[in-house]
Amino acid sequence: MRIVFLCGSLEIGKDGVSDYIRCLSTELIKQGNAVSAVALNDRFITEKIVETQNNDYISFSVLRIPSKTSASRKSLWAKKWVEEFAPNWVSLQFVPYAYNIKGLPFGLAKLLSSLSGPFKWHIMFHELWIEERRPLSTMIVSHLQQLIIRHCVHKLKPSLVHVSIPFNKQRLSRIGVQAAVLRLFGNILKRSPNALPVPFNNLPPTTKKILYFGTAPRGEFLEQVVSELVNFCIKVPSPISIVLVCGYTPMKDAFVQKLTETLSGYGILIVDCGFVESDVLSSLLTECTVGIARSEIRYLGKSGSAIAMLEHGLPIWVPKWKSEHALDYDFRDRLIFRDLISAIKCTERPEYFSLLPEVAQQFINHINHNFNDTARFYPTLSTRSSDGFHYSSQNTTISST
Repeated sequence: MRIVFLCGSLEIGKDGVSDYIRCLSTELIKQGNAVSAVALNDRFITEKIVETQNNDYISFSVLRIPSKTSASRKSLWAKKWVEEFAPNWVSLQFVPYAYNIKGLPFGLAKLLSSLSGPFKWHIMFHELWIEERRPLSTMIVSHLQQLIIRHCVHKLKPSLVHVSIPFNKQRLSRIGVQAAVLRLFGNILKRSPNALPVPFNNLPPTTKKILYFGTAPRGEFLEQVVSELVNFCIKVPSPISIVLVCGYTPMKDAFVQKLTETLSGYGILIVDCGFVESDVLSSLLTECTVGIARSEIRYLGKSGSAIAMLEHGLPIWVPKWKSEHALDYDFRDRLIFRDLISAIKCTERPEYFSLLPEVAQQFINHINHNFNDTARFYPTLSTRSSDGFHYSSQNTTISST
């Protein structure tokens, strides 16, 4: 199978979807497929770049188009690249803010429809429209994003649509777009043991180590995390350390200051590791006691960092888990906890297991069943396949179990 991925940026280590494409492409190539990628709105460059990107000792060619490039030139360059690669499938990796800084890529459908050829369209919706309905300006943006999504689907007529979580499948169905769930894999692959940061190595061996990595919390989430940490210290007088893996930003500085001011009286140690490479982070995931998930529970399945923790066998605490929302994620769900006390008490630590190979195989299985537009092989409620879906050539809707 020959596949071209389309995304916003392809800057290594700076964009989650970009990292997703590199990992998925690597695995697809290992499984015998040919892959290329095009960044249609790359904010990290000022001139067009054709390069080879590498991941896990496997390389593939990419075209990176600067964000300031005119729509006509973007169309010309992307069309030429796709025609020369001659794919069976072109896969749009959709995040509204990847193609427009305000999250309103009005010209995207027109640009994509100019890429004609004997290939099938696939869309992976990583993000949909804003859920918040207030203030009025946010509600307007949300409505416009819905219209853009519907317009893209109408113009491209994709043979297959994916989302990463059931909740987004439900949201799309409400605007008349049917989709299948293709779960995410973790964004931190297991490497050979690497040297841990010096501050981490200096921690007492008996201390419980709580890992937070990614964008530092703020506002209500910050207050929630700190409040639960205080509650834990009061109820469980056990030595703990907070291990931070965040870039150096004002938000991170405010996070450290809040932790220091609030928790200094409880003897908690704060270890600021700053930014670390993925192999070092993999070692931290193995050595820590609990990880903090930054997403809401219904969005847990689209959090590459949370899934990476679970793949490494690390129990996770989900501070944003609201009582009215049930857990709808089945990979190592025994390691997912609503409160910190339960997470720290968890003694289960399974071996590392990457979801990437089976996700890549499931992706190929789905597109192999969707070659014929007039008789699409979509999941139905008949015979279960090995990848957890039900296939039939008669049904024209998508469902998963």
